[in-house]
Amino acid sequence: MAHPGMGLDGHADGTVKVEQDTCLTTRGGVFAAGDAVSGPSTIIDAIDYWHVRLVFKLGVAWDFSPLTFGFALTSPGVGLFGQGSSLVNVFLNGIDLDNDGTSDTELIANSVSDASSDYKSPGSIAGGLSYRYKNATFHITGEYFGKVDRYEVMETVEFESPTTGKTYTHVMELAADDVFNWGVGLEQRIRPWLKAYGSFITDRSAAVECLTTSVAVSNRNLYHVMGGTSFEFMDNHITLGVGYSWGGDRLPKYQNVHTSTGPAKIPIEGFDTTVEYRKWKFIVGFSFGGRAEKSDS
Repeated sequence: MAHPGMGLDGHADGTVKVEQDTCLTTRGGVFAAGDAVSGPSTIIDAIDYWHVRLVFKLGVAWDFSPLTFGFALTSPGVGLFGQGSSLVNVFLNGIDLDNDGTSDTELIANSVSDASSDYKSPGSIAGGLSYRYKNATFHITGEYFGKVDRYEVMETVEFESPTTGKTYTHVMELAADDVFNWGVGLEQRIRPWLKAYGSFITDRSAAVECLTTSVAVSNRNLYHVMGGTSFEFMDNHITLGVGYSWGGDRLPKYQNVHTSTGPAKIPIEGFDTTVEYRKWKFIVGFSFGGRAEKSDS
C-alpha cells in the first residue's frame, strides 16, 4: 500500500516503509517512527524480584615497604531463597504478523506473583599492588569475574493468548560472560601539605551477546578517569576531585515472550538502540582537626 498524498511507500497493513537503522522513508528527507511504522501497539514486559544468597571472601595482604600487594578470592553465590513477580501485556492491532497481507489482532497477557526466584553471582579473584618511589606512589589493581551459565531467574510460565489461543512462554533467563576489569592510579606528594591524584578504571560488561532475554545485566562498557588534590588548610584536610566516565553499546531489544519455535513475532524485535553514556563527577571532602603528614624525604 502506498500513501500517494505524501509520496510514501507502505505495507499492505497501512504502515509506512522505512529503513530500519535510520527510519528514513522512501521520500528523501522524510522520517517516520512509532505507530506509523509498527502499527498501534502496547507492549509491557516487566519483572520484579529479590533474592538472598551467601558469598565467602578470603583476602591476604603483604607489606614490604615500599612495595605492598595482596589478593582476594570471592566464592560464587550460594542461593538461599527469593521471590518475585512478572507481567507481560502485549496488544497488537492492525499489524500483519504472519505476512499474509491482512491485518491481525493479538493479545498476549499474563502475570505471575509470589514465584520463587534465583540469582547466581560469579566467583572472582582480585589483586593489587602499590609501590612508593620518592614522593610518588603507583597503584595497579585488577579483578577477574567467572562465567555464569544460563539459568532461569523465575520459573518459565506457559499461557494462552485470549484472542488466538496460541501458547506463549514468558522466558526470564540470565547469564554472564567472564570479564576482567582493571585500574591504575598515581599519587604524587608535591609539598608536605599538598598531594595530587589521578586514576583510570575500566568497568566492562559481562552481558552475553547472543542471549535474547535478560533481566539484570547492562550491556554498557564504561571507562572512568579521575583526578584531584588534597591539601591542609588551618589544620583541616580538604579533598577536591573531578571525574569523567564514558562508554556505550548498541543494545538489542530483548525478547522475553517466546512460542514453541522461538521468540514471538512482536514488531519491535530487531530494532536496536545505540546508547552513549557520559557523566561528570565532582568530589569535595573534608577532614577536620587533622595535621599534615610529614614527608619521608
